[in-house]
Formats: sequence, C-alpha cells, structure tokens
Amino acid sequence: MTQGVKEKQPRKERASSRDVVADMNTRLSKMELVVAEGQERGDDVEHHVVGLEHRVEGIEHVGDEFREEMQGALNITASKCLDHVKSLEDSLQPRVVHTEGEIARVYTELCARLKQVEEELAICKRMIAQGASVAIPATTSSSSKIDVPRPKPYNGSRNAKEIDNYFWGLEQYFKAHGLEEAKKVDSAALYLTDAAMIWWRRRYGDIEKGTLTINTFDDFKMELKKQFYPENAENEARAKLRGLSCKNSIQEYVKEFSEVLFEITDYPNKEALFVFMDGLQHWARLEIQRSGAQDLATAITIAESLIEFKKPEKTKSFKDKGFKGKNGGKSKKENFSKFSKPKEGRNTPESKEHPPLKCYFCDGPHFTRNCPNKSKISALVEEKENAQEEKKMGSLRILDAIKAKVEAKARKRGVCL
Repeated sequence: MTQGVKEKQPRKERASSRDVVADMNTRLSKMELVVAEGQERGDDVEHHVVGLEHRVEGIEHVGDEFREEMQGALNITASKCLDHVKSLEDSLQPRVVHTEGEIARVYTELCARLKQVEEELAICKRMIAQGASVAIPATTSSSSKIDVPRPKPYNGSRNAKEIDNYFWGLEQYFKAHGLEEAKKVDSAALYLTDAAMIWWRRRYGDIEKGTLTINTFDDFKMELKKQFYPENAENEARAKLRGLSCKNSIQEYVKEFSEVLFEITDYPNKEALFVFMDGLQHWARLEIQRSGAQDLATAITIAESLIEFKKPEKTKSFKDKGFKGKNGGKSKKENFSKFSKPKEGRNTPESKEHPPLKCYFCDGPHFTRNCPNKSKISALVEEKENAQEEKKMGSLRILDAIKAKVEAKARKRGVCL
C-alpha cells in the first residue's frame, strides 16, 4: 500500500512539470510573437523616420529656393525704386530751379515794395507834422478784378433799342466775368422787372412742366424777342430816318440820326449818307459837299465841326425891362422936391429910434461882448482845436502801427528791412 501510494506521487509531479513546460512554451511562443510584432513596428518606425527625413530635406530645399526667389524679387524692386527716384530727381530739378528763381524774384519785389512803403511813410509823417493833408496813392495790383458795371434791367417795354441794349449789356457782362453757358440764362433772368419778370415766371413754369426747353442764352433771347420785340421795328426806324431833319442844332440832329440808324442792321452806307445830308440845312449840305465827304462817318465829323451862326435876339430896352435907374424911375423934379424938403432935427422922435440890440452868437438882446455864452463858445473852439491836434497825433500813431506790422511780417518771412 505504501509503495502504490509512493508511485502515484511521482506521476503527479511529472504531470505538473509537463504542464509547467507546456505553459512555458506557450508563453515563449507568445513572447516570440510579441517580439516579432515589436520588430515589425520598429521597422515601420524606422521607415517613417526615413520618410520624415526625406520630407525635411525637401522642405529645406524648397525654403532655399523660396529665399533665393524673394531675394531676387527684392533686388528687382529696389533697383526699380532707385530708378524711379532718380527719374523724379531729374524731372524735379528744373522745377526746383524755377521755384528758386521765382522766390528770389518775389523777394526782390517785396524788398523794393517795402522800401517804397517806408519812403511813403516818411513822406506822410513829414506832411502830417507840417499840418498838410496826406493823399496816399492808390496801388493797383495785376490780380485785382475789374469792376464791371451791371447791365441795366429790362422792364418789358416794346422798344427795339432797349431790348438790344439789354442783350448787349448782358453779353459784355458775361464776357467780362467768364460766365459759363449753363449759368447765363439764370443770370439774365435776374435783370428782368415788371412785365418782363411776369413773362419769365410763366415761361419758367412751362420749363418745370416740361412743355418748354430753354437751355442756352440764344434760346432765351429768341423767346424774349418773340414776346416783346416789335415786328416792324426796322421798317419804322427806316421811315423815321427818312423823315428826320435838322430843326434846332446840328449836334442834336447828329445824335438823333445815329440813334435811329443803329436800330437798322444792314442799312447801306451810301444811302445813309444821302439821307443824312438830305436832312441837313442847305448851307451845311453845301459845306459837306465842298469838303468831298464820301462816307457817313466823314460827313458826320464835318457836320459836327461846323459853327452855326444865329441872329442875335433883340435886346429889350431899359424901359421894357423895368429898369428904373438911379432915381428909381422918378423924374428930376420929384428928386429935387425930395431933397428940397427941410431936414429933420436930431431931436425928433424918428431920429431917437434905434434898431433893437442883437447878439452875433445867440441873437439875444445884448452886445456880443456881454454874451453869457461867450465862454462856452471859446471852450468849443478850444475843444475843436484840441480834437484836430488829436487827429494829427492819431494819424501818426496809425502810420507807426502800420510800419510795425509791416516790419513784423518781414521779420517772420526772413526779410531784412
């Protein structure tokens, strides 16, 4: 029994050792698999590392190329900028030279002007010190604008001369101010009054409605002439011209003839000369014909130079004018009887009457030497003299202030006076 038990125990031990060996073998196989997997992963890692190294090398190569390209672009840009700056310097050099010349010229003119102002100030001071009136010459500059007179407004009268003068004045005014075509119509409408203004209000309403278009000054002239310009103005002027004659003086006849002739646009010169001479008096016509005038202008000049002799009017007698002479129109006997009257004595009541006293200053009933307002008048005279002295001193102060301002401006600009 004991031997059977002892044999069973080694079998169990053998079986357990086999299990351990088998277990160890399985573990070894697992370890081998794990190691194989680790080697495979290590190979993959090495492969990835090699790929990354290639990429890094590629990136470094691209970076070098990009750096070279940027450097080239910067070099090209810098060269272009330098060329542009050089060209600007070359182009600005003449302008700089011209500007320096202009500055030098203005500086010279300013110095001369300041010197002239100093001389004028010295003259003014001397004249004020002497008590004379100072007349400062008015200086005109080239930049001052011309004072253009405004055109005369048109009131809507149906007179061809007034309408023509209105348009002529507007054209000269626009030309002097350099007005644009778009503003001429609005500016011309400002010089309409009375009936003409009412007409323009209606036309402006038609423009706003779109039934009428007035875009230019010529359109405005055409519409206004259509409304106010007399249709037979030229024919009436021709008829009036033929009916003119010298009734009073030659100068008046020339003036009236010229005014009527200007209303006719295309009147022939020979016919105008004939009509002008036909209206003159016979002696004046003979003088012009003797001078050999062949055109109207020469005939008018000769006619204006003629001297008209008129018969003197009969002078009225002294009796007609009511002149009474030294005796007052009385006869010698009356004067003799007047002086032959007995003289009145000094003590008569008429001789004792004296005219009332009257003051020269206040018209009061007292003598001028006793006037109570005499002291006030003396004070007013003295005050007026003091005011005149103060005015003279004030003028000197103003001139000193002007000189100080001029010197201050010159010092600011760096000009030596």
